[in-house]
Amino acid sequence: MGDLVRRRLGTVVVLGLLLVLFSANRIAVLVTDFWWFDARGFRQVFTTVLSTRVLLALVFGAVLTLLIAANLLIARKLRPFYVPSSPQQAQIQRYREMVDPYLPWLIAAIAVVFGVTSGLAVSASWDSWLLFRDGGSVGIADPQFGIDLGFYLFSLPFWSLLQTWLFTSLVLTAMLAAGAHYLLGGIRPEAENEKILPSVKAHLAVLLALILAVRAWGYWLD
Repeated sequence: MGDLVRRRLGTVVVLGLLLVLFSANRIAVLVTDFWWFDARGFRQVFTTVLSTRVLLALVFGAVLTLLIAANLLIARKLRPFYVPSSPQQAQIQRYREMVDPYLPWLIAAIAVVFGVTSGLAVSASWDSWLLFRDGGSVGIADPQFGIDLGFYLFSLPFWSLLQTWLFTSLVLTAMLAAGAHYLLGGIRPEAENEKILPSVKAHLAVLLALILAVRAWGYWLD
């Protein structure tokens, strides 16, 4: 037990050192930017941009994390109690038995990794959110739709960002859910009769409907 604890502690220390190493450059850039803005009397500009990026990363990252985790947990709940035997299923069954004790942790890890990645990506578009939040009308309507030009200047960039993010997130979630159903036995391409369980079809159909709805929204925005 002592050796196991030491190995785990060593792993944590190594991961911590790697995290610090990869973060050092970003921290150095962040501190340098702060000094530069502060020296020129624009500290508020720096803090506004930074707080906006953090807010976007947290909100969008948390939403995608919950979306992926919820759908993977649904896939876990819908897995069949019995999977008909076949050479392909026998091979997959070995992976199921190996992963099953750690499945909740694996689901959490997958959701968090994709959530953090998505949050960081969206945070780079901080200016779209600030334009949406602080923009207004310009008092001139476009001749075709009669919409104030302020919508195109201030609101449309953020709505387009949100639509793209939703579409990408739902497609990613559907792919992960389909993969989970396959690994857990809900999708069996080699089966003679029921290749996809009805509950799995319903789950994936809901995700597909959401994807199509968001895609239609994108066409409307265009």
